[in-house]
Amino acid sequence: TDELISTLNKLDALFVLDRKSSKIYKDAKMTIKQIAHELNVRYIVTGAVRKAGDKLRIQASLIEAANGVTLWDEKFNGTMDDIFEIQEKTALDICEGLKLKLTPEEELLLEEKLTNSPEVYQLYLRALATNAQDPRRTDGIELCLKALAIDPNFIPAHYWLSITYSNQYRFSSMENKHWLELSKEEIQKIMEIDPKHYFSYGPRANYYLNIGEKELALEMALNAVELQPKRRSSHGVLGFIQGELGYKQESIESFKKALELDPSDTRFLITIMAHAFHSGDSDTLEKYWAKAEQHYEHELAREPDNALLLSSFLLASQFAGRHDIGEAIADRLLARPNVTAEMYYTIAGTFCKVGRVEEAVKCIRLYIDSGEAAFDAIDPEWFAALEGTSEYRFILGNHAQPTK
Repeated sequence: TDELISTLNKLDALFVLDRKSSKIYKDAKMTIKQIAHELNVRYIVTGAVRKAGDKLRIQASLIEAANGVTLWDEKFNGTMDDIFEIQEKTALDICEGLKLKLTPEEELLLEEKLTNSPEVYQLYLRALATNAQDPRRTDGIELCLKALAIDPNFIPAHYWLSITYSNQYRFSSMENKHWLELSKEEIQKIMEIDPKHYFSYGPRANYYLNIGEKELALEMALNAVELQPKRRSSHGVLGFIQGELGYKQESIESFKKALELDPSDTRFLITIMAHAFHSGDSDTLEKYWAKAEQHYEHELAREPDNALLLSSFLLASQFAGRHDIGEAIADRLLARPNVTAEMYYTIAGTFCKVGRVEEAVKCIRLYIDSGEAAFDAIDPEWFAALEGTSEYRFILGNHAQPTK
């Protein structure tokens, strides 16, 4: 699915939503027309993959949402050795079903293969899946290293490793320089293989940002967007760097574009809401709160005990000033096992707003005792109920940013 989306998005005539936005409709009791309306798309590709050992059976259909007409339908049988040919044929057949006329350059793009090894490709996809569940996880690193042991020139694996190492560096509060050096090494390997490859710019943007070279980071991020304008992560990285440089409005526009490409990515929703909150933009805040509320309710109906979803929903409710909703979410979150320091911090903010001060103090102390540096998105005024306490002084002095 990921590869088909990525391949079709290379074509100027098509705009294809990210897999994360479409996967929430798997097994949904909705019509094709209803799903297409929610996603604001004209066509739906649906299908199934069966795998037994090395054998594959793939069925796929292209449906025009307005009238439910199937424009194309086909079944493929083969093995993992045939996967690249099957993907290419599927993309070409969809283009034919849509009556698209491809340029010679676009035909070459559809034929592009970054490795000839199905085993390398499978290892890489498994690594992607681990990161999609939680960007803090590192178990995908071994999978990518195995892939590169087979094909050292497989650029996507170097890209994934560099971004993952960069994230680990940030998660360690930029104290573990080992992650930074590993990220740099992967960038150098990409540059040796193809210095102008579109996968080289995102990692370089992250690396320059980590070492404080923000202008260079911005240049790399702009290059990434120019080369891959339909890649949500390119706009996300650009928005983050623009925010770091103080270009708040430009940052919001970049995150809005990223959200258009992947409406389900809550990181973009939360960041837009945070910017709107700190700048006093109530119209934007209200608009994106409506999107956030609908998304989280949809997702939590499927995964009611997902702590990451609950924590993100709680943060959105705080920015929107919906502390009535936030209080209920905070109680649900506290009932879950393995509450993180970051979650305690967010829960404490809501408890302060609804007058549950003693419980807020307990949560802040758990946050402080964890020794982890969390995020700095919440204004210290959120914790005004703790003013005069050591907990409030800790927040004010270490982690929160006053409204400007």
